[in-house]
Amino acid sequence: MTLMASLHNLSRSLGCAIMLAADKNLLIMFLGGEYALHFLIKVLRDDFLAYFRAEGLFGGVLSSLYHLMVKLVVGERAKRENLVKTRAMNPAKWL
Repeated sequence: MTLMASLHNLSRSLGCAIMLAADKNLLIMFLGGEYALHFLIKVLRDDFLAYFRAEGLFGGVLSSLYHLMVKLVVGERAKRENLVKTRAMNPAKWL
């Protein structure tokens, strides 16, 4: 599982490097579309607000920052497959 996730990340990094070498605007559009789709799916699944107790505009801003940081650092695939299975990364299992 870890090897497959590592190869997936390597493949995406190589693809982004090739896109950057070919056309910077193409890479920006690809990454912007990926993040926009990520946030749209979160909103449509009613899964946008993060695990902490904040609602309204403040909760929306905090959740946006949280999801953006998780997407940048961990990535959706790795978060789903590896890290959410542990108690440390899944606050819903802390209780």
